Formats: sequence, C-alpha cells, structure tokens
Amino acid sequence: MNQGSASLSGSYGVSGISKLTGALSGYVGNASAKGGKNMKVSYQIIVRGGLEYIDLDNLNPALLISALSKSAQARILRALGAYQDLEQALEHLPKDSQDPPIYSVIKDAERYKAEFGKYQQWLRSVDDFKRACGDGIVVQVVWGGVGIVDMEIGSDSGESVWKYGGETDFSYAGVGATVSVGATYDGSQSKEYAGVHASLGSFSSGSCVDDQTTAWFKALDGKSFQELADVKVLARAPDMTAKAAIRTPPEFITPKVEKSLTDKISQIKDLDGLKAYATAAAYDKAKADNKNLTLEDFINTSGKRANAAKLDLDIDNLMTEIDEMAKKRSNLGEEEGLQLDMVSDLNHSATAGDDPFIGYSPIGIKVASWDHLFPWLATGNLNSIVDAKSTRPMIIHRAMLQDCLALSRLYYIAHSSELNLGFSAIQVADDFAQAASRLQSGLLKQSLRDPEAYARAASDALGKFGTNTKEIYKIWCEVSFLRDCNLGLGLLVKSPVSKDKWCSPSIPAQHSDDKSLMYAAAAGCAFDPTVGNYAAFATFYKLLPLIFPSGEIRVFGPGGFLVALWEEKANVRPENIYFDRNSPKLCPPLTADKAGRFLESNRGPVSYRLYPVPFSAAEGVQNWKGQSFSTGLASLSGLTSALSDLQKDIGQRLAWSLTSEAWPEGSSAEDYYAEGLIAKQYIGLVEEEDAL
Repeated sequence: MNQGSASLSGSYGVSGISKLTGALSGYVGNASAKGGKNMKVSYQIIVRGGLEYIDLDNLNPALLISALSKSAQARILRALGAYQDLEQALEHLPKDSQDPPIYSVIKDAERYKAEFGKYQQWLRSVDDFKRACGDGIVVQVVWGGVGIVDMEIGSDSGESVWKYGGETDFSYAGVGATVSVGATYDGSQSKEYAGVHASLGSFSSGSCVDDQTTAWFKALDGKSFQELADVKVLARAPDMTAKAAIRTPPEFITPKVEKSLTDKISQIKDLDGLKAYATAAAYDKAKADNKNLTLEDFINTSGKRANAAKLDLDIDNLMTEIDEMAKKRSNLGEEEGLQLDMVSDLNHSATAGDDPFIGYSPIGIKVASWDHLFPWLATGNLNSIVDAKSTRPMIIHRAMLQDCLALSRLYYIAHSSELNLGFSAIQVADDFAQAASRLQSGLLKQSLRDPEAYARAASDALGKFGTNTKEIYKIWCEVSFLRDCNLGLGLLVKSPVSKDKWCSPSIPAQHSDDKSLMYAAAAGCAFDPTVGNYAAFATFYKLLPLIFPSGEIRVFGPGGFLVALWEEKANVRPENIYFDRNSPKLCPPLTADKAGRFLESNRGPVSYRLYPVPFSAAEGVQNWKGQSFSTGLASLSGLTSALSDLQKDIGQRLAWSLTSEAWPEGSSAEDYYAEGLIAKQYIGLVEEEDAL
C-alpha cells in the first residue's frame, strides 16, 4: 500500500514539535514508493537474532563516561566543570530572597554579572556537547536479518490488466502462508494464465539470513507463471530462526574509572536543586522565541497543561500551496548549502576479535536522552505545539508523493488497457512516476527534519510536469475527494429497468456477441451514503476515474469506459452495465458534487453515482474483490495513528517537561542508574519488546 513501516513508541525527552517532525520525517523516510505497469509483491521475513543492551543497572555516570570516546569524554567533562563552577559561584550569593540563587542571577544579570557569565558558559558547554554527540545514546539494539523475495507479475494482454483490478479476493484480516501466487494474481481462480509472466528477485540484509534467502529464491526462480500459480510463497521459505539466533552473546565489561573522575563527580553536593537549573536552561530556550518573556511568566505557563495545535492534513489547495512555496524560494534567491545528515552502513561488522554480531543488521533500537544519564546537562523541553506551520511542507510533500503514485498507477493501467484517449497515457504515467522518484531522491542526503528540503523537492517536481500532466493534476487537486478512491469508485446506476433501485456491476464481466463491448449484469446494491456501509461494494466491480487534459472526468472498468445506457447501440441491453475501450464520448459526462463527495450524471433516463471507497470498507471482509488504487493522507493508518497518539500524549503533559524529573529528590550523581526509571524511545522494523 506504499505506507511507512517503522514502529515508534515511547519518548526519551524531546520537544513536542521535534516529536511531530520526527514522526512525519520517519514516516516519509520509511515509505516504499514505486509506480509501474505490473503488479509487484514483496514477500518479507524479518528474523530476530538477539537483543544487545547497555547494562545500565550496573553503571553510574562515572562508569558511563569512562566508556565513551575521548571526544565525548572531553565535552561531557567540560559541561560538568562549567556546572560545578556555576554551582560554586551561586553558593556565595546573599540569601535575600526565597528564590533559588540561579533565579536571582537571571532576574538581575547586571548585579550578578560574573555569576550570569558562568550561567551562560554552562549553557554553551551543554549545547556544545549535544551538537557533537546528539540528543541521546542508543542503549538497546535488536539484531537480526531481513530476507525478501520480490515477484513482479505482468501480462501481454491489455484486457487482463483488469483481472487483478477486478477479480482478486483479498482480506485485510491478514495475508499468510496460505495464499498462493495464483490467488494473489487472480482471486477468481479462473486459471487463465496465458500471456502472464512473473520475474523474481531477492535481497537480504544481514548475512545471518543470506543462505536461507538464497535457498528460498532458488526454490521459486526459473519457473513459469503456470508452474508458480499454485505455489504458496511464504510456505516455501526455509526456517530462518535457527541460524539467526546469536549463540555466544558477549559478557558485560565494566569500564575502568580513574579516581580523578569519581572525585570530580563526588563534588556535586546534591541534586535537590537540579530542578532550578533545568528550569533556567528551559527558560533560555523559551526566550530565544520570545525576547520579552520574563522568568516569572515562564514558570507560570510551564506548569500548565500542554496544548497540541491540530496538524492540518487538509490538502484541497495543494497545487496552489506548492506554487506559493516555489515563488517564495525564487524570491529568497539561492539557498545556502545544506547541512547533511550522514547515515552509516547498517551492517554490523568488526575488523578484529570474535564479534558475535557480525552478519546482523539492527532491526530496532532504543534511545535514551543524555539529560537522563548526566544530571549536569539538565534542561527542559517544550511539549506544547503552538504552531505546526513548520511541518506544512512535510505534509504537502507526502501528499504530492501519494498523488503521483496513484496517478502514475492510474495512467499505466489506462495505457495497458488500450483505451482510446486522444492523448498519450504512457507519457502522463511516466511524468507522474518520475515526479514520485524526484520527490524521494530530492530528500536523499538532506536532513529529513528540514522543512525546506520538502518544499524544494515538491516545487521542483511540479515544475517538471508536462502540459497535459499539469492540467490533469490541477483537476485532481480541485476534485480532492478523488484521493479517497483507495479501493476505486463504487458505481450505483438507477434506470427505469431497475425500477428506480440502485444497482452495481456484478463480477465477472463478459464480452458482447460481436466482441466490441464488455458487460456486467446490474445487481441490486445496498450501499447507503448516509450510513457509509461501503462494504456493500465488496463483490462488485469498482471503477477508476480518468481525468482528461480538457478537464473532463470519465470512468473506466473491465473492457473500457463506462457506456451510457441511453446511447443507441443495437447490442446494448438495459439490464446490463457496459464498457467500451474505443469510445470515451459514450461515457456519461460526470460532474463532481464536492459537498456530497461523489461523481454523478443525471442526463437521460439513467442516473449514475460513483463514491470513493476507503480502505476501511474491506476490513474484516473475507471476499473483497478489487485493487488498491489511491493512498491519500487520510488513508495512511500508520501516520494518522502515530499523530493521534502524539496528540493524546502531549495533551497529558505539562507545557514544559524538565529532565531533572529523572533525578528525584535525595538522588546523588554517584548513584547507579535504575533501568526502569530511564525514559527511552523505540524505533524499529519490528514491534518493541517490553522485557529485556
């Protein structure tokens, strides 16, 4: 379905807007976006080998510092020294107020000039460490391997393009080892495989599954489609768990600590005043956006409930917004050089020693914040999302990507169905497919959290559209409910023959006697738009919308365009619904009812209505027939679920959270960590395991 596949859970202490942009960029980054003329199925098996973790219960700050690289050690010790210098300076201040001493310094920087300088030096040293070492450290890694066999199925026949689109049974309840190749291609089990061909490929990440993936591929490769038709691909996969299991996990090695380091950390008197330091650091962050903010106002607002501005997923004016972003960029002139996020090779390897993780890839990680591990880095994070405008380019980029995938698929199907259009469907399809590629390649080696990267990619892709493609995309954006055709358009027809009852085209379709048309029997359909019972379309043909550069919208199905029943053709019978690939003008002229969100035609004695069918219509339905078509933003269950969870999470928090909360009253910087008290965030291809 071209949806992201990353699993996200937990939070390790970052701002609300960072969580939002992280969710969006992580989702976009994990999307698999491809467009083409053939059906492609990827059979994927992910195997866990083991879980490697830092034994935090047997570490304290001094031990953890000793295990860091020399560069990280130098920076964390510099921050520690600045914290202690500030702490010592504040000890000598007169106790003329009930406020913590650091509050007095912030309120009267002129009076306490020297102390304020030490406060700023501490903030700079903390910032220096985090710029060099990031927000946190990976404390757990799920090692494993991924084995994939790709199968691409195509046909030499234009007519059979619709076979997968119209006659495939599938269920969103789950696809397992019981599904054969033939059922994947043709749920009707008609066994009509003449001219159908399949090509295979394989890929593995992690040598622990190389042999098994190769054996799996060889068991399928070199066979004709007829030979593969009854093969259950997942059932042919060898057992991958036996070799994948890590046999000899490494022992935990306690780092060696120099006495000078333990002495330095022991000089931190106590952590009872850490909240004031965290508040002071958080105030410094907040003041960057509001120069007139006072410490009192900050303290008062930070303790209130967080607000999460609703993320705007409305994309009805998408094309206009992309044009505006392009104009804004041209007015700004040349952009500055990009700061790249470099990504290292995922395969874990070593050059010396017996490393038990050689041949494994990380398939999940947990991250802990430095602030929760080293108390002198204490700060605060804004949970409220006051304004989500900075994320708008991400939404626009993702929406355009989904549009281009759907439209490339649509016009490839139209081309392969040999429809007589009057313009080149293959050129339009290629235009949209290349735009999808540009939208993704435009983000390569750029920061996925930089909104400008998304704005650049979207406006550049739109600027490369041909004339026909741009006109088609303009109508697509104007009739925005077409994006909701996740499973096509459900057709309702009402005529005098049906006695004013709504009917839909039954499966299968047949050729007319002279082979010039295809037709499907009209049968009663119980769909009620006021109820939204889209499952009523399960066993009927779902049609696809086709936009012409002139702005006209027509629909097509098996055998071609929907034919208006009132047209005078000798071989058209009113009890059937007809399709003709050669005569688009015979298709009833359709208008868009934007309020009702459907296409309709009421010319002549017959009424037509076509409703977008969402993915949710097929949930739990065991005999759904039809193809997936459009994956608009509203249909991306992973994304919408993540954003909904984020909204709930933020709503339960205070406006600002302080990392000092990880160090309760009575704590010491010499204490050993408690694994269960350290907040972490999980990101992975497999679901999180709660227990180690």
